[in-house]
Amino acid sequence: MRKIAILGYGTVGKGVYKIIKEKFENSENTEEKIIVKKILLKENKKPQEEIKNVFTYNYQEILEDKEIDTIVEVTGAMEEAHNYIKKALSMGKNIISTNKALVAKHLEEYINLAEKNKVSFLFEGAVGGAIPILRELKSLRKINEITKIEGVLNGTGNYILDRMAEKNLDYSQSLKNAQDLGYSEKDPSDDVLGFDGGRKLALLISLSKSLVKEEDIEIFGIEKIKKEDIERAKAKNLKIRHIAYSEFRENSYVAILEPCLIDEKNDFYNLEDAKNLVKIYGKYFEELSIKGKGAGMFPTANAVLQDLLSLGQENYTLDTEALENKNENFQGIYYLRVPGSCKIDLELADKIDMENGYIFIKTKKLIRKKLIEELEKLKIEDYFLARYI
Repeated sequence: MRKIAILGYGTVGKGVYKIIKEKFENSENTEEKIIVKKILLKENKKPQEEIKNVFTYNYQEILEDKEIDTIVEVTGAMEEAHNYIKKALSMGKNIISTNKALVAKHLEEYINLAEKNKVSFLFEGAVGGAIPILRELKSLRKINEITKIEGVLNGTGNYILDRMAEKNLDYSQSLKNAQDLGYSEKDPSDDVLGFDGGRKLALLISLSKSLVKEEDIEIFGIEKIKKEDIERAKAKNLKIRHIAYSEFRENSYVAILEPCLIDEKNDFYNLEDAKNLVKIYGKYFEELSIKGKGAGMFPTANAVLQDLLSLGQENYTLDTEALENKNENFQGIYYLRVPGSCKIDLELADKIDMENGYIFIKTKKLIRKKLIEELEKLKIEDYFLARYI
């Protein structure tokens, strides 16, 4: 039997508590029995009826309770949650976290603290929602050299792009629908600007090859997309997906997250709703694909429960040998929409169209950094780019 505490009672915290109450609290299998002994709330939060017997405002109460051996951190906070995790690991308590921003920033510190104190630090829910990608990655890495990672890593972003294409919605309406369904927060910046996906890619690279940080990922979001971009893609039977890409060569890597234009032969083409799809490539296998819902209450709560059930098994390890970042040399062919008044360097273009006050460009194969520098030089805000795959 395991007694745990949950830090935070938002969407994911409620999902974790509900699953435990329904499936594990009254289990006849003692080894699988899980009891939520405490739930930490902020002092300005009034407890809901179902947790009145287990809530606390005092974190020290959780730390000092010797029966609580595991803490589930689902606060979404930063500095405060960082202190919670450090104290718990130092006192010999397991930590399970879904806080991707925090985990991506302090991964090495947490793994080292867990190893030092002979406990576990697990974070499956910080990467792929219901997709058990980290456990698969850990298993694959024992035999294989990981060579490439591709993925749609943010369910909210995929939902927005899918609804724009399939329901002919504009960006703002599709985003509002995602928020209404609980896929996105009131402030959707992490999802649509790409920070969420960038952090997840950093974690995947760190567990595949060597430690990298969020700032090592080149990110372009989907917040500038318009109906015109979707319609031009549809006219050519293409779709736009927000795809993370990393490839490893000898002692270097590239790591890019950006909108991409794909055809029906691509596995991401039919990825609908708020689903994620991660593809891992290795030396001794061609490809492993894992697909599942990546946003919402229960997919992430499910990942937390999977971590709870796997406690005591082998922990994560990191290779901290530095790899050289080659993002500045990354090349591709790009779709680019800019205002009709824009004086962009047409030497970059392979094909040019003008319509509805916009210039639509298909670029030559070029170094991505040069295209970004050209856009920054022009100081235009109303543009969108996507890489052809």
